[in-house]
Formats: sequence, structure tokens, C-alpha cells
Amino acid sequence: MIEKKEKKSVKKVPRVAKSAKKSLALTPEQCATLARLVRLGNWVANAQRAGSTDDPRLAEYDALEQHLLAQSPLSIADEVAVGEIIADYDDEVFWDELCERLGHRDFHRRYSPEEIIAMGEQERFTRFQECVLPYEHEVEDFGIERLERMQTLADLGL
Repeated sequence: MIEKKEKKSVKKVPRVAKSAKKSLALTPEQCATLARLVRLGNWVANAQRAGSTDDPRLAEYDALEQHLLAQSPLSIADEVAVGEIIADYDDEVFWDELCERLGHRDFHRRYSPEEIIAMGEQERFTRFQECVLPYEHEVEDFGIERLERMQTLADLGL
């Protein structure tokens, strides 16, 4: 079973005193770009959070996004553009994570903890990449079409 990564806590950034207001001189195009960027940043920060007590959203990001969008709302075209960027990002992360996690699994199947400890940093990196690269080549060439549960790793040359 592929292990699920634990969520990392986010360090709070010290807040500037409320009386210390700043202003930015932005063109309308820059405002629209900033609004899209804030929407993307909030997506990365909060999209995977359930919003429950155990998994709260980062309220300061939601608040800043809402404040900015009240000043400079996103057009339909902007929303579509943001959605396309998020879809591209999610797609890339999926393939990277799939290959990395399968490579990690195979690396630890192939080498004992003692062997891993005995490896130098460069050797460990090289041998780890040897476990990841077959998956990268596989998904680049065939996507998930040929990925199936196997009894051995010999089919991938491992």
C-alpha cells in the first residue's frame, strides 16, 4: 500500500500591526493578475482541507482572497484561466507523486535499511532515481494504460 503523506502544519507568518496600512499602485491588469495569483495561492493552501475542527482552512488566506476579490473581481475568463492552471498543476503533481511513491516503495524493497545507511548521498540519490525512472518512462509513454498490480517488479526491470 502506498503510504499517505501526513499533512504538515503551516507556520503562521507574523502579522503587521493593523494600523500599519500599506498601499500598492497597480494597473488594472496587475490587479487582475494579482487576483488570479491570490486565488491560485489560496487553492494550494486550502483546497485539500476539509474545513473541520481537525482540518481547518487557513482563514487568513480565505479572508485576503475575499478582500482582494471584492476590490478586483475575477471575470469568467479569469476563472477559466485559473481553473486551467490548477488542472495542469494537479495533473503534473499526480504523475510526479505516483512515480516518486512507487519508486520509494521499490527502493525500500530492493535495499535493506543497512544498505541504505551505508550508501553515500550521491549513491542513494542515484539508486533511488533508478527506481523512479522506469515509472516516469512508463507514464510518459503510456499514462496509466499499462499500470497493473503485479506479483513481481521484473516487468519494469527492477
